[in-house]
Amino acid sequence: MAKEKHSLFNMFYRPGKDGKGVKKEKQRPLNFINFFMTLPRRFGKLMSLNLLVLFGNFPLLFPLIAATGYFSTLRTGPAYDMFGTVYSLMKHQPSPAVSSLWGIYGIQVESHIPNTTTMVLYALGLLSVLLIGPISTGCAYVTRNLVRGESVSVLSDFFYAVKRNFKQGFILGLIDSFLSFMLVWDILFFYSNSAAGGMMGMLFIISLCMAVIYFFMRFYMYQILVTFELSLFKILKNSLIFSLLGVWRNIVATIGIAVIVILTYSFLTVYLPLALAVVVICGIAICIYLGAYAAYPKIKEYMIDPYYKEEEYSYFNEGDDEEELSEPICRDDV
Repeated sequence: MAKEKHSLFNMFYRPGKDGKGVKKEKQRPLNFINFFMTLPRRFGKLMSLNLLVLFGNFPLLFPLIAATGYFSTLRTGPAYDMFGTVYSLMKHQPSPAVSSLWGIYGIQVESHIPNTTTMVLYALGLLSVLLIGPISTGCAYVTRNLVRGESVSVLSDFFYAVKRNFKQGFILGLIDSFLSFMLVWDILFFYSNSAAGGMMGMLFIISLCMAVIYFFMRFYMYQILVTFELSLFKILKNSLIFSLLGVWRNIVATIGIAVIVILTYSFLTVYLPLALAVVVICGIAICIYLGAYAAYPKIKEYMIDPYYKEEEYSYFNEGDDEEELSEPICRDDV
């Protein structure tokens, strides 16, 4: 037998091993133990997906470049807010005590001031908002098939899902970006004003709870999008319901994601290349896979199994087959 050749192309697309017509692997219960048993077999696919996510989010490189300060304007200024007061004392009431304070609060540091170039770089980073929907759609389709034990060709499946769901995925991505931004803004705003107590503190807690629920919803939104023919309103509505129905699976998945983020941050403080390796090789894709692993069993339990019939799922209004479907019909790739 000829030895298999390995290449970057084969890492994404291996027609001899992946694609339609290849037998699915034996479906195991989607529980905690089987996650770790099946993850090694899917690790190569997740590495490929991770690279696609990184390439797809290339606009984020622009604000990172701007944040380095390389293109900023350098300015020298005081390091402490007390500089003005101490400087005034040095000019008008000099003394040994004031000189001591000047030695501390008179320190000057360099700071980076944003200029036109850095503002343009930050603006280019906003292009990532336009790509969130299509990229999340492709990732949802690939990770859903991995969770179901189907054979996956990462590159072709990814772009198949993007092309098939581009319009809805694009709009859902814009909604997703807007809601995420508003929730983060509310949390920061109410937290910064919570010291005053009263209503601000309560609003901070409410905003935090809403952010947690929406974080759970994101496990389901794109999974439902690539599986069912539903309006965006129903996708968001069902995602909200599932965020509560699958709360325990959502919490476990969130803990897993938090562990990966904390480990990556720990590596960042110790050895930067190691943290970059986690992000580039598998970190992002494993987080996405954790969300899909938590979400799909609940979607299958409540939206697929009750309407299963001869490998298609449909539900028509009684007595009027010509009306629009009142419940989801699964796509032909399910």
